[in-house]
This record gives sequence, structure tokens and C-alpha cells, in this order.
Amino acid sequence: PGADPPPYRGQRTYCYADSVSMLLAGHGHDAAPEFVEVLSGVGLGAILLPDDLLVLGQVPPDVGIDNALHRLGFQFRSERPGTAAAAWRRLAELLPRGPVLIGPLDQAGLPYHPPHPPGEVDHFVVGFAIEDDHLLLHDPGGFPHVRLDRETLLRAWCAEEIGYRRGSYQLWHSPTRADTGPTALADALGAIRADYSHAAGAPWPTGAAALRAGADLVAKPTVGRLIRFELPLATVRAGHYADFFRTCHRPEAADLCDRKARVCGEAYSAAATGDAGELARLLRLLAEIEEELAADLLR
Repeated sequence: PGADPPPYRGQRTYCYADSVSMLLAGHGHDAAPEFVEVLSGVGLGAILLPDDLLVLGQVPPDVGIDNALHRLGFQFRSERPGTAAAAWRRLAELLPRGPVLIGPLDQAGLPYHPPHPPGEVDHFVVGFAIEDDHLLLHDPGGFPHVRLDRETLLRAWCAEEIGYRRGSYQLWHSPTRADTGPTALADALGAIRADYSHAAGAPWPTGAAALRAGADLVAKPTVGRLIRFELPLATVRAGHYADFFRTCHRPEAADLCDRKARVCGEAYSAAATGDAGELARLLRLLAEIEEELAADLLR
């Protein structure tokens, strides 16, 4: 049993933003994925994680989902039922009332996706019904109306290899418009500035320091993730942040994000063609842009 499927949104790597948009649409609300992505704060800055993994963002996606829903002015429930059996029971209880956002999932455990090494790619989806011990879901990676058996879902949803997760079987549901909420652009801009300040306390290099350190690592195998995921996504994100900052009357920040989009695209081209020297140069240029952007937003 379950509700009618929400409108499908996807076909790109904004999996959590698309999933939030579908969750809200399934409960009668509208939010463009591009705006959700900006308000999540996930695509801001950079961080160099252990194992020399350069991530072009500083906020974990599950925290970003919370951020976006709060900043859009919604009350909602987020749960981690604790065990596989409890998670499945909770889905069965919730889905008749509306769709549920599920994740992170280990994308390597989703058989309809192109193969990835285990634990390399996290993912989020929206479930909308259970039929014959299968979950019906929309996967924003380009796979609407997927049918996934219980055992496969729960194995991927455990997400043991996803380092940032706050626990297995996390889900979000029941969004309702709050009486008051930080829905104004000025409030959203203030929240984004707070994301920058909070990220500075991370135990690993962040921001410009992370990008400069990453520039020294471009010959290592971890550069593959930059090609497959980080740089193409960062290019798109930067363009949406530029649009947002123009709306907020922050032209300098918008121009810096436009520059960031161009440099990320050039860096992807260098990485894809194996030009390690040019990739390193462009990552250092991104570090300079990051310093200017942080200074503009935090002053």
C-alpha cells in the first residue's frame, strides 16, 4: 500500500535535492530542485577527507536535506528506525500517508544502476508504495517507477560504507508548512553564510586549503572521482549559486560563482584528458576563487 507516486524529478546528480523536491511535491508543495540544492549548503566550499578524497563541498548530504527543508520553512520528521525489520515496518506505516525520502543508500547495491565500486557513491531516493514485498520508488538518477525487493533495498539502505551517515535506515517524511520559517532570501543567505563559518571547524582541510592540498594529489587514483562526479556536479552547482546570489543582490558573489563554474568545467576537461599539470593549476585557481567568495560572503 502507498500513496500515488509524486511527480518525477531527476536525471542528474542532484539526488538529494531532487528527492526533497519529489517528497514535497508528493505532499502538495512545490520547490525547484535547483533552489533546494542551493539551500542545502552541500555544494559550498571543499574538504579533503582521509584517504586523500577531495570533495567539492563541505556539508554532508543528509545534513543538507535538513538544512533545505528548514530553510524552505517546513516542519518534518527524520527518523532512523535502527534495524532492518523496523525500517521496513516504518515504511509500511508511513507510505499510505505520502511519499518518504530514503537514504543514504549505497548506490553499488542498487542493481538497476551502472556498476560502481562498493561504498564509493551514496544515493537518495523517494519511496511511494509497497507491493508484494517490494518498494516502488522514484530514483532521481534517471530511473522513475523502480521496483526494488525488500532484501536488496535494506542491504543498500544499511549504507555501512558511507562514511558521513548518521546511522542506517534514515528517512524523512510528513513535511508541513510551518507557521513561521526562514523562507526569505535574506534569511537563506544568512544560513549559507553560517554554513561557511561552521565548516571552518572541521578536523580536515577545508575551503581553499583543501583545494590546494588536492592539487598536489592529482596523480593519485582518487582523481577518478573528480572526473566521474565532483567536477561535473560542481560546475552545475556553481551556476545555480550564481543565479541565487544575483537574486539576493550579491553581484560579486554571483560573478565569482560564474568564474567557478567555468574553471570547474575546464578542470573536468583537463582531468578527463589526463592533463594532471593543468588540473593542478586549475584546482589552485579554484582555491583563489574560494578565498574571494568566502571573504565576500562573510564580511
